[in-house]
Amino acid sequence: MKKVLLLLTAAYILIFSAAPAVCGGLNNTGWTVCVSLVAQKTYIYKKDELERILPCSTGVPGTADATPEGAYILNETGKNRGRQFYSPRYGDTAVFWVGFIGGTYVFRSVALGADGKALNSALSKLGQPVTHGSVCFSEDDAHWFYRNVPDRSRVQICREWDAGSTGVTGSIRTKDDVSAFLASDMDGYRQKHLLSCEIALTRLSLAIIGIRNLSEDAILDIIPKGTDPEHFFVCDDIDAGRRNRDGSIHWNNYGTHPPVVVNTINSFMRLYHVDSAWSVQEMHADDVRLREMIRNDPSFRGAILWLVGHPERWGTNPPVNERGMVLGEHVRFLEPVLGSGGCFRIRDPETGRLIESESTGAGRNLFSYRIAALFQS
Repeated sequence: MKKVLLLLTAAYILIFSAAPAVCGGLNNTGWTVCVSLVAQKTYIYKKDELERILPCSTGVPGTADATPEGAYILNETGKNRGRQFYSPRYGDTAVFWVGFIGGTYVFRSVALGADGKALNSALSKLGQPVTHGSVCFSEDDAHWFYRNVPDRSRVQICREWDAGSTGVTGSIRTKDDVSAFLASDMDGYRQKHLLSCEIALTRLSLAIIGIRNLSEDAILDIIPKGTDPEHFFVCDDIDAGRRNRDGSIHWNNYGTHPPVVVNTINSFMRLYHVDSAWSVQEMHADDVRLREMIRNDPSFRGAILWLVGHPERWGTNPPVNERGMVLGEHVRFLEPVLGSGGCFRIRDPETGRLIESESTGAGRNLFSYRIAALFQS
């Protein structure tokens, strides 16, 4: 069996030896799956948008179990897709599998135990090359892959994936360009979920920088999750509200603070090789300072502002807990130009509409006037 596997793998590698080392390109399904063997991540495109970034485990390099590099077709025959997977050779049970290379290799969940739940030992190794050649995800990610990525989509297995080869535009150069972009495209950057305002404005900021092929879900895939908003995105249910049914505050349906957004934007800028031309910085800036930056700093390209989104609902002095969380926390984007009468021009990711106001918003003092500011070299 091992010899057959090696011969089959060698044949496919020979057939696709002309495949580029960098993943890219789309086929007629509109989906492309790119597996990076170095990063142990799977990058999934829908049309020209990076839809998801899924941590994975691939085969052990340098062995007969290595996941073969090359270009393939997902479930080309239509016969290699199922809800449950069992390998008698390895005594391995998994779910949500889809084959490639004729089903010799599969995308699937990590191994499950007798109780039908993912084994902790398998989950702890996710992100390491430890499989027998297949590409393994968490159970939730495998289910998403199984439900969403259609048969005959392109699969590219490559040593390293270079995001900088695609998805970057260079059209924004001036402050007025930013304002014009927001006027024409803001509707496409409205938040997808009830509690994803920071994710939406992370995506919008990256679009201003020139990275315009990201979905909110791709950003959610890499933003760290936890309970401290200074280090994590804190959100139990991104489509639920901030209060429990009994009226008590659901603090774990919150959001995040500037350091996490700044780090996330920086990570994508490095991934797309634009970090030499742009920078994002956490700053303390009240309205006086912001007006000065708009008028006098030629490199300033806008900022994400932390504030209380609906003071009429949460009050002008809403509760703040021991983790520094402010009830009603929200973010808006400040344009790098002033409007009529010197008013601030602000974009809200909930509605997409333009707000012209003498003030940048209520409750900014509760966040120490912190912002995530964009600068262009």
